[in-house]
Amino acid sequence: MKYGLDFHNKIVLVTGAAQGIGKSISIGFASLGATVLLVDLEQNERRMVEIVNTADDVGGCAELFCCDITNDASVDKMLSDIKHQYGRVDILINNAGIYRTGPSVEYSYENWDRTSAINVRSHFFMSTKIAKHFMIPAGRGRIIFMSSTAAHFGVPEAVAYGVSKASTLQMTKALAAEWAKYNIHVNAVNPFFVATDLIAFFDEKTVESIAQKSPLKRIANPEDIVGGVLFLCSDLANYITGVHLDVDGGRTIAGS
Repeated sequence: MKYGLDFHNKIVLVTGAAQGIGKSISIGFASLGATVLLVDLEQNERRMVEIVNTADDVGGCAELFCCDITNDASVDKMLSDIKHQYGRVDILINNAGIYRTGPSVEYSYENWDRTSAINVRSHFFMSTKIAKHFMIPAGRGRIIFMSSTAAHFGVPEAVAYGVSKASTLQMTKALAAEWAKYNIHVNAVNPFFVATDLIAFFDEKTVESIAQKSPLKRIANPEDIVGGVLFLCSDLANYITGVHLDVDGGRTIAGS
């Protein structure tokens, strides 16, 4: 067996691809030869066009698909277009997510439902539809859920987010067990805080306080998360499924 990271002739779909971790993951796959299908909202189309150009610069290729992943009809139309154009999806990265905080006694139904719709429901149905129409017929596939160390700890004023990320860890285990017979590997990656727009509202003092909870004494950059994702989607991880990989600067071993 030849060991290495090579995604030539692989079709990779990344949700929430326009920025942050999704952007870095998309460029990472493209740099290793993949064709990357960038999925995000229409309002982020300009950002996705920039990633398409970057993918070309690093030796891969990408195509953008504007889609609301919480809308079943929008997802079905997108997957139909992908099936017609590419015929397959080899790797799915469930990355799209939101982070809405606030005192629990004041938290709204709308914020709870929106968090669940994006962080849990959309990932489940994106995974099941792609498994049904692409991966199960092909007898192979890789699915990654982008979870969070918030699934392990009680984070004040972020209950909905923590619950949603804990849900994706259970989803990882259940789908890995269910789909192993089809040679579909399902794993999760758990970052600690990452310098993206999701935490842009934190002031510098708060960010530094959070960083001190990690043994490496810093929060991650989006690029720090890419290696774990690429590894789990590569041939190096052919005997790994149902795992939760903490890419967290040691945060989890540091305790609460």
